[in-house]
Amino acid sequence: MTIFKEAGQLSGGERVKAALAKLFLGPYNMLLIDEPTNYLDVFAREQLEAALQQYPGTVLFAAHDRRLVQAVATHRLTLKGGGEWYFGESGEESRGIPGTPAEGRVTSYAEAEQTEQLMRIERELAETISRLSMPIRSEAEAAGLDRRFHELVAEKRKWTRTQ
Repeated sequence: MTIFKEAGQLSGGERVKAALAKLFLGPYNMLLIDEPTNYLDVFAREQLEAALQQYPGTVLFAAHDRRLVQAVATHRLTLKGGGEWYFGESGEESRGIPGTPAEGRVTSYAEAEQTEQLMRIERELAETISRLSMPIRSEAEAAGLDRRFHELVAEKRKWTRTQ
């Protein structure tokens, strides 16, 4: 990998890494980040967790990545349907505190596995869409990306029906 790529030639993951680097190097005392682990590989996710844990300012992030939330969040704002919400220390939901989203409900391993699989599909789908929106070098590449896009949509429908 070269450090002299033009921004338009970066992959989705490389773009996210570059944007996060700019944020962490900036003179900010608060970061507001939406789904920071999207497009990141396992190594980059671990590095992001470490950087967020050491960040001296306030970090407010929206994430479905349970591992990131458990590793970094000290407090959580959980939104439910119908305008209900709960704010508290991270992890309180799992203790079954009345009024929290979990409210005594235990998520099974199978449910957690389905959720994780759906998130993986959605991440790959977003990456594929990102790659489709960039200049494509060949018709074969375009056809491959289009085929993968349709496979992912079908796979997402399958997993969505099972939940």
